[in-house]
Amino acid sequence: MPLVARCACRGMATLRFGTASSSRLPLDIRVVTMPSGLPTRATIMSAMRFETLFVVDVPGRPASYSSASEAAWKAAVREAIRRTGLGPWTERFSVLVEFRTPEARNANDVWDLDNLIKPTLDAMEGVFGLRPWRGAAQAADDRVDHLEASKRTVRSGEVPGARIEVRRLVQ
Repeated sequence: MPLVARCACRGMATLRFGTASSSRLPLDIRVVTMPSGLPTRATIMSAMRFETLFVVDVPGRPASYSSASEAAWKAAVREAIRRTGLGPWTERFSVLVEFRTPEARNANDVWDLDNLIKPTLDAMEGVFGLRPWRGAAQAADDRVDHLEASKRTVRSGEVPGARIEVRRLVQ
């Protein structure tokens, strides 16, 4: 069985080194080239094309998944999207979300970015439509192929909430 090694060099080479002393079997080494490092964000993004469908600001206290305030946050997201009068669409999507979280009131007032994203996307059936399945109605957020999210504490005089940009992926 050939031993395959990956390296950050150019070209491909197959080298045969007689026999391995311990097993007395031919030792075949193949060097497979891999680009050095991972692709950059710019490389990935240059391969994707987007068309902005809308940008909406959602005022309110962003809520984490499975928190007491999740229902109120989802209602705020749904209302902001409903007010645009747009959607739903059947495309593949890119979503950019910037959460503005309030100052922490106590040590338990923390916002994990991944837990902020889920209830926000789940409330966006006005954009994505509903998932075609037999279970409880759910936003078809499985069609989100690109997601960028960030969070920050509100600035002086700023209202907590989120800025949501929804874009369609253009093939």
